[in-house]
Order: sequence, then structure tokens, then C-alpha cells
Amino acid sequence: MANPRVLFIAHSNTFAGAERNLLSIIESAPMGGFEPAALVLPGPGPLAEMARELPVSLRYVSYHAFRWYHPFKYAQTLWSLRQHIRETRADIIHLNHQILAEFAVQAGRLTRQPVVCHVRNLQTEPTLSPLRSWLNRADSVLPVSQAVQESLIQGGIVPHKIHLLYESVDSRYFTVPQQTAQLKQRHGLSHDILLIGLLGRVVPEKGVEDLIEALKITLNTYPNSHLFIAGDDGQRGAYLEKVKQKIVALNIQSHVTMLGFRNDVPEILADLDIVVVPSRSAMPEGLPYAVLEALAMGKLVVATRNSGVPEVIQDGVNGLLV
Repeated sequence: MANPRVLFIAHSNTFAGAERNLLSIIESAPMGGFEPAALVLPGPGPLAEMARELPVSLRYVSYHAFRWYHPFKYAQTLWSLRQHIRETRADIIHLNHQILAEFAVQAGRLTRQPVVCHVRNLQTEPTLSPLRSWLNRADSVLPVSQAVQESLIQGGIVPHKIHLLYESVDSRYFTVPQQTAQLKQRHGLSHDILLIGLLGRVVPEKGVEDLIEALKITLNTYPNSHLFIAGDDGQRGAYLEKVKQKIVALNIQSHVTMLGFRNDVPEILADLDIVVVPSRSAMPEGLPYAVLEALAMGKLVVATRNSGVPEVIQDGVNGLLV
């Protein structure tokens, strides 16, 4: 019997934790006993650039919500998804993020193919309300942590459809390394500098400004510390500029380096001493991918007690929770 063909639907064209996990799933398809039929994206971007390195065809769909005064764009979106499913002979539809649950489920109904929906964020009534009926119509719902699973059950998602599936990282790329000191060499830092890293989307809910303020205090005790921030803000640099202004205002610019978007995360992690995940409680993350990557590489992780983080970090054992 041939391996089932899976059509993957990505909700974003950016490249953050959810997208890195998606590409890992696609790349590991042969080991998982399935075949990638296609990856459907909302448009060109960093995710498309990274996906071109994998043996999967890329397709694009523009999403339009249903509006009574203009229902045809909504129908056009569903028709496009239907065509991609038919043309690629997909047997299963996998949605990488719950935000497009309506479109994935509708496409599944049109093609009579099963739909699997990843849920990557904690759900509250305001966020789950527009998704509830669609997730309950999916064939399987995959929360990425117990915290997300509990929020789904409490929110009224049919329990027998929920299957907890923790994210994983590819051990071929994320392994305990020998430090290379490349970051120190490239940025003119001495060998005794303590390297701290923040990797991922640079947005307010990730606690970036909180970390910068904490660094200002830390430098009083550990003046040989240096913070590297790797990631973009998805706002064409608007929030990054605000972060830079705060760094200057605190007069710690010689202790912070903004790396921007990077696709060489394993190489950066290899040189870091500490990885910080300072997400605020307002950030409904299911389980930050940066935590898993850092732990896989044997790094000390300092993180807030947010979402599913306490499920993988034992305070004082394999990391520190604050």
C-alpha cells in the first residue's frame, strides 16, 4: 500500500517556531510513513525560501473570509484549495495553525478528505469562539502541550478528537555541540564574554523589552555579558526600531547585538551560554520552539512560567523558571 499523501497548509509566510516545526515534519516524511503532496502558503516569504530546499511543491492561496456583500472571494479561496488537493492527489489535509481551521475543514468537506489541525496556542473564549465549530468538525486536533490540551477541553472541543502531540526538533541539526566561538570572533568579543541569546519573533508579547531592562540590571553584577537578539518583528522593522531606541536609552548598546532574521539557528545556539525565553503571560504560546531547540543543544534555558514551558523545564534541573 502506498504511503498517504499529505497536503500541508501554512497560515503564515514568515519563519518562526511553528514554521520550523512544519518543515521538520515535511523533511521527516519518509520516516513517518507519509509523502508530502504539497505545501500551501499564503504568499512568498521566508518560509517559501526555506521550503525550496525540501522535496515538496509550493502552492499559493489568498484567503478571504466570508462576507455577505462579496461572497465570491470566499468561494474562490475554497475553490483554490480544492484544486490543489485534487491536483496533488492528497489523501490527508494538515493545517499547521488553528487560525485557518475554517478553510481547512471546508476544503476537507469539498474533497471528502480527512483534516488534521495543529493547535499551537493556548485558547481562551475570545480566541476559541470563532474556531470551536470548525475544530469540532476536523477529524483530529493536535495540541502541542498539556496546557493547550486543557484549554481546548475546557473550551468545548470534543475530547476524543484531541491528541496531544508535543513538538520535536531534528537531532541531526540540534545536538550538543562543541562551542565554535564564531559569534565572538565575528563581533569582536573577547573569549571571557558570557553570551546570552533571544531567538524568535521580536514582538512585545515575547518580553523583549523586559529582557533588555533585566540585562541593564544584570550588567551591574556581570559586566562581561552580551545579548544577541535573532529574529524579525513581522512589522517591517517598526518594533525592532523601538527596541533599538530602548537599548540606546539604557546606554547598553555595546552589550546588545541585533542579528535580524537568521536561518542558521543551530550555529547561533552553538555559541550561546544562556538562552532566554521571557514571554509575557499575554503571549498565548503553546510551547515555544526556542525552548526545545536550546534544550536539545544542552543550553541553559531561563524562561518565564508561561504556557507549556513548565512541562519541559524543571526549575533548577534542566533550566530556570522565573
